[in-house]
Amino acid sequence: PAVRPMSSDALLTPFNAVAVVGSVTIDRNELADRTLLKAGGAATYAGLTYRRHSVPTVIVCNVAPAEEAILAPLRRQGIQVNSGRTGHTTRFVNREHPGGSTQSAPALAAPIGWGQVAAVRARVDCLHLGPLHPGDIDPQVFAGLQRSEYRSISFAEREEMLFSVSFLKLNFCNLLLIPSLNLSEESLP
Repeated sequence: PAVRPMSSDALLTPFNAVAVVGSVTIDRNELADRTLLKAGGAATYAGLTYRRHSVPTVIVCNVAPAEEAILAPLRRQGIQVNSGRTGHTTRFVNREHPGGSTQSAPALAAPIGWGQVAAVRARVDCLHLGPLHPGDIDPQVFAGLQRSEYRSISFAEREEMLFSVSFLKLNFCNLLLIPSLNLSEESLP
């Protein structure tokens, strides 16, 4: 489906529903005085942003069955989550230290496949691709999208979209400020 044009009284989005495709992660944030576990990833933050702007949202991701508890906060916000099969959930360890910060990825989920995306694309007007690493989304997804009716929109083409944006990207410090995504050690295997 083509993206619908925005009317003058609809400043939120030029579409009625969105699917965010990317990892929902378990992030271990090691600070000088504490360690926090949080749900993270582009799919998490983009999905929450769309929902907070009243856009019906689907997240397409891969989370290991033993760690599906990290999806509960998203579902409580009214986001439909379609999680595929994987042996591992993507995990990041973010360490802050006096000399700067480092990030490692001790576990990566299986790539999100074309079948997962194809299953939701007829129900949404927009696909938001949010891969976190080169293997996050299977190359077949991009090949499938090239054969479909989807087209991309840049913010330069849709400048009026920026009037509804609360934030474009969160940095590490901002991630710590969203308490609804905090995880406890007990909620993870």
